[in-house]
Amino acid sequence: MAVFLGAVVTTFTVQKAFPKYKKSILISSYMALFVMFLTPSLREFLDQYIRYRYTLLIAFLIAASLSYLAIKTVGKNKFILPFSFFFLFLSAIPTGQHLYFLFYSQAQNSLNEVVFKGPAVRKPNVYFFILDAYMRSDILKQNLDFDNSQFMSFLSQRNFFNAEGSFVAYPTTVYSMTTTFRMKHVTEFEPDIWSQRFKSDTFKNFSALGYSLHFMSQSRGVVPCPENITCYKTVPKSDFLYIGRLGTTLIKTIPLLEDLLLATVPERFVYELNNISDLHDTILKFDPKGPAFFYAHILMPHSPYTLDAECKPVDIKSSGDFTSFRWNIRHRYLDFLKCGNRQVRKMIDALIAKDKDAIIILQGDHGAYFTNNRYSGTDDAPEPGPEPWRKAAMDGAYANLNVLRVPQPCRSTLYPTMSPVNTFRMVFACITDIEPTYLSDKSFWIDYDRKELKLIRDNGKWLF
Repeated sequence: MAVFLGAVVTTFTVQKAFPKYKKSILISSYMALFVMFLTPSLREFLDQYIRYRYTLLIAFLIAASLSYLAIKTVGKNKFILPFSFFFLFLSAIPTGQHLYFLFYSQAQNSLNEVVFKGPAVRKPNVYFFILDAYMRSDILKQNLDFDNSQFMSFLSQRNFFNAEGSFVAYPTTVYSMTTTFRMKHVTEFEPDIWSQRFKSDTFKNFSALGYSLHFMSQSRGVVPCPENITCYKTVPKSDFLYIGRLGTTLIKTIPLLEDLLLATVPERFVYELNNISDLHDTILKFDPKGPAFFYAHILMPHSPYTLDAECKPVDIKSSGDFTSFRWNIRHRYLDFLKCGNRQVRKMIDALIAKDKDAIIILQGDHGAYFTNNRYSGTDDAPEPGPEPWRKAAMDGAYANLNVLRVPQPCRSTLYPTMSPVNTFRMVFACITDIEPTYLSDKSFWIDYDRKELKLIRDNGKWLF
């Protein structure tokens, strides 16, 4: 909507400045908007590694050519008025659909809530740390030939349980995290699903049990603090104008703007990220007055790969590609992971020393897509298919790190293939000292074109 409003204002202003060319300006504006939303498809069609500036040049030439053709064919006719109303009508349809989904999803969210009744038998602090795109250790070895056994041994020595067969329900942050917090699988496509995560059953149950709620985002100055939640590390560290300050959501909904920024100022596109050391500092000072739930989402080892293996800042301008899961830059992911492992070890030791009875959960919200890029050329989440390499690609995308440190009486409720959908079913059962009711561990593929979710893994097996 913001894009269309901006286009209307710009078009109107230019028409006022050049009244003689009103029709031509209007047609050119329509064509520019049309081509703007084609830029991601153009990149995929032309080449996976084509530079952004070439994509922008091609998009500009296409827009100019279409504008010239339309001006010559319909610019002097009376057809221009119904032409305009037709496109205005088309732009109004998504708005109506969005309003419908807002009403429908809110109604659906109020149904079938997962409620844990009864008093809390124990009230340990609960720390839930998401390490974005952290693959399961055996898949790191299988797909990227990286030995993560030293880090896993460290966690085992600190009494963490390793769910060594864990698979996420979805290979993307939005659906995966929402499923975790809802404690049930999402089976229908929901456009506004991400905005509902802090209103989910997990947060409602913690509040009902007398827990205070705390959150640390992966970036500063971007995500507004949710209502009734205490937030940390939200103030930007410097006056440097990062893209994140302008609004992550807005940029992602304007393909041409994203391309332009990546082509011209890539160093500003990394946002002002919180890393594990920022989380460590926060945990050291964390002193809740009563039982607390602390949720932190850290963009590590996910791109942008801002730190090297020695935890030194990466020079974004000279590093080339830094925001993808492409096979040729997998070493950047692994270097970032090595740094992160070192920082996590330090943080975990400090946290256990400070709060030895706490529940501590380290989880990847999904895996990484390097294997898919290696064989298919796209660094997006893989889709099912008959090719022999598909299983390895799907393992890479869905098999996530999932380690949990819980009170000894609750440890028997953990199992090796436990997926994130059952994480908080286990936590609340532990707190209230009841037998957990677990869901079947399933995985789904998201078909964004058809807006469908398809079951592709069940009973420990891929269904393709």
